Amino acid sequence: MTDLISHLDPDTDVPAVPAESVDVGASFQDNPALKGFWYAVARSADLEPGGVMEARVLATDIAVWRTRDGRLGATDNKCPHREAPLSMGEVGGDGCLTCPYHGWRFETDGTCVEIPSQRPELPITSRASVKGFHAKDRYGLVWVCLGEPVQDIVDIPEVEDPAYRVINTAGSVFKCSAGRVAENFLDATHFSFLHRPTFGSATEPLMPPLTLISDEHRVGYRYDFDAANPDYARVTTLQDGDVLRRHMTMSIHLPFVTLNMVEYDTGLRHIIFNATTPIDDDNTLVFMTLIRNDDHSVDPDVAITLDKAIVEEDKVMLERIPGPLPLDPRKLVHAGADRAAVEWMRRLRALLESGLSGGAV
Repeated sequence: MTDLISHLDPDTDVPAVPAESVDVGASFQDNPALKGFWYAVARSADLEPGGVMEARVLATDIAVWRTRDGRLGATDNKCPHREAPLSMGEVGGDGCLTCPYHGWRFETDGTCVEIPSQRPELPITSRASVKGFHAKDRYGLVWVCLGEPVQDIVDIPEVEDPAYRVINTAGSVFKCSAGRVAENFLDATHFSFLHRPTFGSATEPLMPPLTLISDEHRVGYRYDFDAANPDYARVTTLQDGDVLRRHMTMSIHLPFVTLNMVEYDTGLRHIIFNATTPIDDDNTLVFMTLIRNDDHSVDPDVAITLDKAIVEEDKVMLERIPGPLPLDPRKLVHAGADRAAVEWMRRLRALLESGLSGGAV
């Protein structure tokens, strides 16, 4: 931790990066260490029984489907026969996905159960099966895991409380690296600048002393600040004052999921859950889910007005910054308010290095 703190002191010289230093974040889409985590690929409501869709996670093309009885299937999208996209196929009554090219049929785990051109009494070679992936629904989203899960999806206890409701927004593709997206959602120092049009005009740029929240699963901090409350934001904040006090706990869970809890003095709790899915090194799919103990009669599309505008401001900026987020703390200059971000970068770098060294599957 001593080395970390030295890099967070803005008055400390930042040492040069050794010539042999390797930035493990430069390309992470093939890193096996990331395959044990869950990534959101769709809203659950958008994948109806009998439906099939194409997804791309960590540069891997996936076919995802829902059986008539609600089970999920997820496999490599390439049929092993002639490499046709299975996502163009149909889901049968038995839950199997049929390849649109030659009719080969696959179970939800990728096992090939029928080759129409072959006599049924002949055995089906194991090579006819396609790689299967874990898939499940949670928080109104469809999630996939490309390897053996190393941990579960982030736990949000409020979802079980009837006082809260879950509002899922449509996925948005950011043309930038997942590391930059996730780090941005953890950062509060840009509020008074980038978010001046929405809420940041009332936010003091000088950050107060921050206490790091750090445990096995997350890194974050608590931040109390004033936020502007323009007319169009009041359907989200449910308050009329021009300036509101926000009590915000911002956190990030490896590798790229962020969970920010906003509390107002009125008792309103507004949880912003960003499921950040790396499509590949340069593109990211973001699903923003809001969990609120508000008036459930308010139209969900109205309740998300402010947050959609805020994320759009983030998106415009992030898409102008090329390349991955450097994970070596010596390659960027950090201030004390970046402490949580740098600790997350340290953990992510260690995770990626374990994949490169063969320590992850």
